[in-house]
Amino acid sequence: MPEIASLVATAGTTSSLFVSGAIFAFSAGGVNTSKLATKTSPVLAAQQWLNIFNRCRHPMVIFSAGCFAWLKYETNNNIFLAAAALCMCIVPYIILLLSGPEKILFLWANMKQKSPSTPHPRDLERALSRWEAANMVRILFPLVGGVMVLVSKM
Repeated sequence: MPEIASLVATAGTTSSLFVSGAIFAFSAGGVNTSKLATKTSPVLAAQQWLNIFNRCRHPMVIFSAGCFAWLKYETNNNIFLAAAALCMCIVPYIILLLSGPEKILFLWANMKQKSPSTPHPRDLERALSRWEAANMVRILFPLVGGVMVLVSKM
């Protein structure tokens, strides 16, 4: 493989593994912190989640998929196509499985502290738990894509 292809493979693999790790770190640590705040201030807990949500949106996965797609074009190796597809599988996954809990969480995050129509805090806890579990599955897409390319280079 030419030198440029090795650099692109390294960049794509590194970025996909980074995205996976960053989403894991923010989800595991941040959501648990937000869950602690649900008992004292559900609105604050939702606002903490919103901060985590904004940090978890990594457009770097598009860079990873682009690197892998370019490598597929250059080398005609289907491993790179599979890795690019896995990285981009995050998008439909988010739309299908994360949109439900996110609707509830966005509602809470945009609410004032003292609102007459405040939903039950238990709904917020359930939404946080669902979002965390779905996010833990979401990290597998770029992780598996990056590991596939890494193993194929060994």
